[in-house]
Amino acid sequence: MPRIAWSATSASPTTLRASKSGARSPSSSASDALTRPGRQIGHYRPSGDVETNASRISNNVQLLAESIVLNYMALHDDVGRFASALPMHGLGTGAQLDALIGFAPIRPTPP
Repeated sequence: MPRIAWSATSASPTTLRASKSGARSPSSSASDALTRPGRQIGHYRPSGDVETNASRISNNVQLLAESIVLNYMALHDDVGRFASALPMHGLGTGAQLDALIGFAPIRPTPP
């Protein structure tokens, strides 16, 4: 079971990290990789509230839930079955899906 850790700084919005149980915290370069463009779905406005038009899923509960399932499957190296698991999803295909994946697999692909 992956351990989920939340972190936030004044410079960036909240970040979700997943790691194997007992794993060391990621280095700052790994943390920076999670917040580089394309690895977050939204950001804060200078006023402190959340920008709801930051991406196509940032203000859409259905797409956000689908992206959570997509990333769960990515953690388990199972993205190939995403379209069959959620056949009516609205996240797109190919590069559109890849842009929403924020995690590399945490376990090896079964033989």
